[in-house]
Amino acid sequence: MSIRFQVSVEGVDWNAAVDLVEAVGWGRRDPAQMERGFSKSKNVFAFDNDSLVGMGRCITDGEYYATLWDIIVKPGYQKRGIGRKIVKQLLKGLEDMQFVALTSTEGNESFYAKFGFKIQKTAMLILNIPGYPEDEVRKLINV
Repeated sequence: MSIRFQVSVEGVDWNAAVDLVEAVGWGRRDPAQMERGFSKSKNVFAFDNDSLVGMGRCITDGEYYATLWDIIVKPGYQKRGIGRKIVKQLLKGLEDMQFVALTSTEGNESFYAKFGFKIQKTAMLILNIPGYPEDEVRKLINV
């Protein structure tokens, strides 16, 4: 397996990105919206040949705050170090930020703890995603 990483959105198949999001159970997204969102972010994409197998992005104000989003590795490619490389690359350049945040999927907290992330007691969320799986909503908001 030879995984290639890229930071540019050039050549990304946004339908494949939508499929990747759906493959990890996060519902269905609009490819054009994903392209617009990622074009405004710091990104890392992982490819096995030309097949998209992982991705992640960071949104930052460039001064104080940064948030990592959409850290996804395709099932079947997980536990191979791809997610670790994506997160490490996204964290480069954020060392002086006062706040670097992310929302972890349940069960992956220990993965992010390896990078120095700590569980936040007061995190809150407004979730407005039509069609988002109800069991995933419950996990996110501890209902």
